[in-house]
Amino acid sequence: MRFCPGIIVFLLMSVISLLAAGQSHCAEENASKIVKRVRKTIDGIKTFSCTFESVQVWKELDRTQNLSGTIYMKMKRNFMLRLERPGHITVIDGKTIWTYLPKHRQVQISDYDRDGHDFPSPHNIFKRFADEREAVLSGEEEVMESICDIISLVSHDTGDVKVTVWIDRELDFPVKAVEETSSGDKITHVLSDVRLNEKIDDDKFVFVPPEGVTRVDMRE
Repeated sequence: MRFCPGIIVFLLMSVISLLAAGQSHCAEENASKIVKRVRKTIDGIKTFSCTFESVQVWKELDRTQNLSGTIYMKMKRNFMLRLERPGHITVIDGKTIWTYLPKHRQVQISDYDRDGHDFPSPHNIFKRFADEREAVLSGEEEVMESICDIISLVSHDTGDVKVTVWIDRELDFPVKAVEETSSGDKITHVLSDVRLNEKIDDDKFVFVPPEGVTRVDMRE
């Protein structure tokens, strides 16, 4: 029996289409499972610490800003945070925010508002976008010697910020995030030495102003 070349081509194209559809479905399914695991990890956080590096690029201004430091966070009765970077220390004890600027020998004191003080960590970026966007598995990459799954959080509005997160497979936790605007501005956050649910003493979230600094109290 002889097969018509056209039929052979048709059969080959059909098989390729089925394989591609299967791979696409598998990727979507995997992305969904990864997102579910990450949500579970984030919801279970009692303490969190890491070192971080952030790079923000303003393309049109040809300007770049680099930030680095350490973060400590604890969820007890209240949210507590300590963020340290060169020339800047922020401490939240659950009720009050202390912002210390050693260069100016000044400490600013204000009331704490939970809604307005999510620090720009990849897991907060993930929380902000994962519920309202489609998660697409884009590949894998090594970040700080850990294998990560790359998840694109895709918006149906082409004008929205493009968001990509890297999920550490061992931790089920975002360790890198990139936000990029349509104009080319981009901010990248990378975490290292991530520690989840390890003991952090409450003393870490107590701030005592050094002697001789100016206190600027902005509390009502």
